[in-house]
Formats: sequence, C-alpha cells, structure tokens
Amino acid sequence: MLYCDISTQVIRPYIPKTHRYQVFRNLHDLAHPGVRATVRLICSRFVWLKMKKDIVNFTRSCIACQGSKIVRHVHQHLAEFKVPNQRFGHINIDIIGPLPSSQGFTYCLTAIEGFSRWPEAMPLADIRAETVAQALYSGWISRCGVPQRISTDRGSQFTSDVFHSLAKTFGICLSHTTAYHPQPNGAIERWHRTLKAATMCHTSVHWVPAVLLVLLIVFKEDLQCSPAEMVCGEILCLPSQFFVQQQPQAADNGFIKKLKTHIQQFRATPTSNHSEKPTFVYRDLSVCSHVFLRVDTVQPSLSQPYIGLYKVLSRTNKNFIILKDNQKSDY
Repeated sequence: MLYCDISTQVIRPYIPKTHRYQVFRNLHDLAHPGVRATVRLICSRFVWLKMKKDIVNFTRSCIACQGSKIVRHVHQHLAEFKVPNQRFGHINIDIIGPLPSSQGFTYCLTAIEGFSRWPEAMPLADIRAETVAQALYSGWISRCGVPQRISTDRGSQFTSDVFHSLAKTFGICLSHTTAYHPQPNGAIERWHRTLKAATMCHTSVHWVPAVLLVLLIVFKEDLQCSPAEMVCGEILCLPSQFFVQQQPQAADNGFIKKLKTHIQQFRATPTSNHSEKPTFVYRDLSVCSHVFLRVDTVQPSLSQPYIGLYKVLSRTNKNFIILKDNQKSDY
C-alpha cells in the first residue's frame, strides 16, 4: 500500500523513515544543488513529516558538497603575543632570497627582536640547516645573547634536527607558525617589506650594511624612539653628520648609572595590528569530530578547494591537531 498527498497538482508519495535518505541521495547527487534548491526539488515530488528539516541536515552534511563548494572561509581573529618584559628575550627569524649575489651570498637570515624592534640581516651562501644554525649562533647569539623564545615559520631549516638541537643546547623555546598562515610571524614579514623596498633603491650589491644602519635609527611611531635608542641609549651618528653633540665625561661612572636608570624605565610596546579583515568561525568547529582542510596552493581547474575528512585529535581557540596520513599535524 502506498500513501500519497494529492493536496497539490502533483501526486507526492509518502516516504517512510527508512527510505528518506536514499530518496535524498537519488535527487541531490544528480547535480549537488544548494539547500534551498534541494528542498524545493524534493518537496515538490515527495512528502513526509518534518521533511524540510531533514533535507537541510542531509544537504549540509553532504561530503561532496563540503569538499567542492566555497560558502565562506573561516577567518580567525589575530591573537597578540605576550608583551616581552626584557630586551632580546623573544626574536622572530626568517629567510629571504635568492637575492642578487654579493661576495658569494645570495640569501639572508633575518631577525627582529620583540622589545626594541632591533633588526639584523645575516648573509647566507646557502640555506642548508647547518648554515642557518651557524649564522644564528655567530650573527645573533654571540652578540645579543641567548633568546628565551624564537618564532619561525615551517621552513625545513627551522624544523630540522640541526635547528632543534641548537635550540635544545641553549635552552631556547621554539614556536612555529601553522601551515599557510604567516601572520604569527608578522613582525619579521613586515620588516622584509621595508628591507626589500630599501634594497631595490640600491644600484650596488653591497647594500646590507648601509640599509641596516638606517633602519636601526629610523623613528618608530609605536616605540616613540628608534631601535638604536632602545638598545644603545642614544642616537647613533651617521655618515656625513658634521656636528656631534659633545658631553663632558661624568665622574665616578655617572654615565653608566644614568644609562642604567634610563634603560630600566623602558617598557615594552605591543605590536600593532593593521588588519581590517572581519573574523568568521563556524560554531560547529568547536564540537565537530572531523574537519576539511582548505587547499591554498595553485590548483588545476576543477580541483576541489577542500580536502578531507580528517579526524580532530585536539583543538584550541586558534589551532587544531588532526590525524593526517596517520601522523599528527598542527593547523
């Protein structure tokens, strides 16, 4: 016996509970239309109790639709780093290049310190992990001391055993950005923009010393002083500067006492955030058991923008630990 609804011009059969999902799949899988189109498509041909609610849930849980359709990307808010309480305690590092060759160097290991914004650019002949670790040791640690924490991206040099061995030897805490998300390392990424702009203005390949000198003494609006003043306690003298203020030498190391007092009054300034992108996070992300990953690389035509499903092992407000290829991955 088959029950039908004849209240409309179309005869609509009543579908029992055990066959509703199969009816949905038979019609929805033809072209995977959206929620409204699927509801209209099925409701005009079949009938059952609370069918609109069921169809909406079926459509939203369609795996093929979730992997192929871009509805709205998730955009998390940018969290702020903990403000450092001392100089040279936290640095951000990265690698830029290849650059025009200068004395055999084609890359630079760049670093910027979080408290004073003191920048460095250390030339590299190559970007092997051993070369990068040696440059960090000789170019930063030997002159500025051992930082408590280093923030990097997920470059192979920074995730290598050599770099982790260096960090373990000196007791440095390493923190890496998540994949395709350079914003947590934004301090050094933004400085790269300034460094590259200054570099393009130079006709000579021997540009690093001159550019670094000027960038050290440039006034920072957020600090209300220059990085050199934060570290050295006074303004540095530039080439072609004819007049230098002479101060009489203080007796009994008075200068040292004043310098210490002046530096102790420095307070760290939080980094600024100029992003105006609105945040959006699906509420289901806080409870879901599996997730899709957005593919940010250049893909051939008709490639799915999302891949998955991946099981969620743990989550925080910013990151997910998922099981991908039988390995734990942080996103």
